[in-house]
Amino acid sequence: MSVRLRVVVLAVALLASGLLAGSLAAFGGTEGGTRPPAPASLPSGARPCARPVVAGGTRLQVASGGLTRTAILHLPPHIATGRGIPLVVALHGAGGSGPFMQRYSGFSALADAKGFAVVYPSAVAPHPRWTLNDDNPAAPNDVLFIRDLLNAVEQRVCVDRDRVYAAGVSNGGGLAAHLACRLANRFAAIVSVAGSYDSVTACAPQRPVSILEIHGTADTTVAYDSVSDFLTGWAQRDRCAAEPALAQVAPGVERFDWAPCTGGTEVEHLRIDGGAHAWPGATPPDPGPPAPISATREAWRFFAAHTRVA
Repeated sequence: MSVRLRVVVLAVALLASGLLAGSLAAFGGTEGGTRPPAPASLPSGARPCARPVVAGGTRLQVASGGLTRTAILHLPPHIATGRGIPLVVALHGAGGSGPFMQRYSGFSALADAKGFAVVYPSAVAPHPRWTLNDDNPAAPNDVLFIRDLLNAVEQRVCVDRDRVYAAGVSNGGGLAAHLACRLANRFAAIVSVAGSYDSVTACAPQRPVSILEIHGTADTTVAYDSVSDFLTGWAQRDRCAAEPALAQVAPGVERFDWAPCTGGTEVEHLRIDGGAHAWPGATPPDPGPPAPISATREAWRFFAAHTRVA
């Protein structure tokens, strides 16, 4: 057999076995346009993400609603590259700021220990207060801002979009409740501490959202009596059990738990007997009697148990 004929025979054999096609595909495909096989799909639950996680704090500027808004993003150490991490949006009260909320809540230290990210947005100065309804076109659109902020963070960080949460205090608790109504497609759960809900307009969430409300019975800024309608409304929206289960979780602290709810969601309330208008466990402590619980730790306990409903 001639050398030329031997080459032809070898080429035919390689094509039949797929080896030559695979070799040519490495250079852009075979002459017939055959493509290499698609890569194997990721295991169930895995999330492809090429954005790395770099620990520490970063000041963010976000264009939203014709304004330049600001936030502090805190990322924990020791997070595996390519894996999405949970994200908590921490909302200060009236007169506060993102940097204040970072010091006051202590979320960053817990984030480092538990492996989640926190972003601390600021309301518009010089009189920072979150807009809790959509009826004032002259006021900053804070729902739009939080949506734009989430987009900005997700462009920088590998976020697990099924584990995005919001926690706020007082006026910030009211915004967290408003976000559950307006951005239910983005949040798995919210926590409101001493929140104000009177200004939150009609609520028609796109999907069920888990809710934890923490409130002191001696709150003279936002009366404890305002909590009942808020909780009852969410228990109805999430189609929870008609009556909550009651448990004592700490001295002077009772837990009301409406469960089970749609899609594994939950509506929970922590009542602090004699508690003032405060974020329990804050630094520095708020005026009033010391709280037997940490709102920050209770918030993460609740968040860690819930993912976004499909």
